[in-house]
Amino acid sequence: MKIGRLIAAMIAMAVFVMVFDFVLHQELLSGVYGATASFWRKPEEMILPAMTAGQVLSAVMFCLFYVMCAKTTCAGSGLKFGAMFGLAMAPGNLIMYGVEPLPGELFAAWAAGNVIELALAGLIVGAIYGRSKPMETGA
Repeated sequence: MKIGRLIAAMIAMAVFVMVFDFVLHQELLSGVYGATASFWRKPEEMILPAMTAGQVLSAVMFCLFYVMCAKTTCAGSGLKFGAMFGLAMAPGNLIMYGVEPLPGELFAAWAAGNVIELALAGLIVGAIYGRSKPMETGA
């Protein structure tokens, strides 16, 4: 196992996920969340350390699963792995839609967001972890 690359991939994925989630939830879905405000904690009651820890732990586990399960490690295999991981999460979103009074638009955005986010995260992880030699810099 390439520990240095694994740690770099974990950090890169955690940062990417935080940025992606901010854009998806704070920017793109803010109107839907505003319309369903009674379902959520008020912004001042949200537990940011728990949310951040969840994102970091998700990145750690994703990277470990990738390293342990992928037959090859490169950007392409990371993209496929991430897309499949995202698709595997969609049923959980469907269950939430079935038991919570959430708009279908939110379910669809969560499911699509998971697939896109994790496919891109997999691409990043695969590119970082799977390099056979350091990237060259320069013109």
